[in-house]
Amino acid sequence: VLQATHAAPEIHEVQEYGCSALRAAAAEGRANQDLIGALSGIEIIIEALRSHSNVDKVQSAACGALGNLAHDHDENKARIIELGGIELVIRALRAFGPSDEVQNWGCAALRHLTHGSHEGRRRTAAGGGAEVVLVSMQAHPNQPMV
Repeated sequence: VLQATHAAPEIHEVQEYGCSALRAAAAEGRANQDLIGALSGIEIIIEALRSHSNVDKVQSAACGALGNLAHDHDENKARIIELGGIELVIRALRAFGPSDEVQNWGCAALRHLTHGSHEGRRRTAAGGGAEVVLVSMQAHPNQPMV
């Protein structure tokens, strides 16, 4: 999955499916989180967010992947934060306000990236993340991860 996603950065469908697969794999536990992180998966996902900022399905899948990689994993969380992941998630939330999927996965990613991380909370506050999440909560009251 990582090879295919890395090899075709310009094809948004490949990025969507790749990030979706990484999101699912990272949710399966620590070993997968470690492996994806060690094989530059975080960098590949960050690049997908940057390169396909106008494609909602890439944004939701990538936000979900980052959130699952950061969940209870301090090393991955720190790397995502260092690479500007929080700012990219906030940008996705702003850009795709009507999208349930982007709002669900983006809010979940911010939750995991800020939990137990002073730097994560600082960057979220500096980027206007609290306001974005509040807008999302008001616009999507029936979405479980918002």
